[in-house]
Amino acid sequence: MLLHYSKHIKKVIMIHIHPEILKRYATGDCSPEERELVEQWLDQEEAGVEEKAVDQGVFTGIDREGLKKNIWQDIKPAQSPKRSKSHISSPAYKMAACFILVFFAGYLSYRYHKQPQQEQPVTGRMTYRELAVPKGRKAKIMLSDGTVIQVNSDSRISYPLVFTSRQRVVYLSGEAYFTVAKDPSKPFIIHTANTETRVLGTVFNIKAYPEEQATTLTVEEGRVRFSLKSDTEKQLILTADQQGILGKENVPVMRKTDAARYTAWKDSELVLENLSLKDIIPLLNRWYGVKVTVRNREIGNERFTGTYREASLSSVANDISQALHCHYQINNNSLIFY
Repeated sequence: MLLHYSKHIKKVIMIHIHPEILKRYATGDCSPEERELVEQWLDQEEAGVEEKAVDQGVFTGIDREGLKKNIWQDIKPAQSPKRSKSHISSPAYKMAACFILVFFAGYLSYRYHKQPQQEQPVTGRMTYRELAVPKGRKAKIMLSDGTVIQVNSDSRISYPLVFTSRQRVVYLSGEAYFTVAKDPSKPFIIHTANTETRVLGTVFNIKAYPEEQATTLTVEEGRVRFSLKSDTEKQLILTADQQGILGKENVPVMRKTDAARYTAWKDSELVLENLSLKDIIPLLNRWYGVKVTVRNREIGNERFTGTYREASLSSVANDISQALHCHYQINNNSLIFY
């Protein structure tokens, strides 16, 4: 099995933060998981990561950098331009940072709670937002209940601004890894085109791309109910390292598996285990955002195994071509095997 590392590929993850979580972080009342996500978000802001998701949530229309710079002008401690980073951790600096975060979170919270009132239907139903992740990108969001969702490339997820009903319901097209916050009084439900997944608090992965025939649920921790959407009596109860698959027969099937294989993508690890080239094509298409074409039909069913962490497209293509005794060519946003 191959394992390649590339320093030239920068992992880009878009992070969306609920403003109430920012407030809890600033006051020291957040959970360790919330703290980690906020700090990742702050690092993202500092690095200037560009968010291109269809919905940027409560941050739409807000000049975040301008807001922070204006506040900093009045409260940041005097610094020499050449002062080392070690001074940034001074108590005065931390107090200033917390002040900014509280102010910033308060402003976002105002915007956040103001927008639903404008968008809320007369029927009183919850307002949903949609996050669309393009090919070649990944995203991480934290919902209002503390649930963390890592969304794979070429995927969409719809979620409410705030969970107000007796159930926590989201909608997925594509692939996502869920770490569901425990709340026995409010089951968490994920709808895909053909399936319904119901949990109280657990960790699992769902793959439900519309162009693929099967929907696959892989459980890493906890207990999950996986059923046909149109007939919930056709269901499976799955636990750790078990997988539920719903194919064109519309009957869910269970099998034992190694969950880590199916969740490695969230850690930027591309796993190709005994896959035919025709099955590898859509994976490369989503992972790198390129069009993949096979001109030699004889190699379409040939199988390949390899594991890559943040590897370049050329590195993966070269290994495949050598293993399958073929050639490849990369032009702009296309990869051709021949």
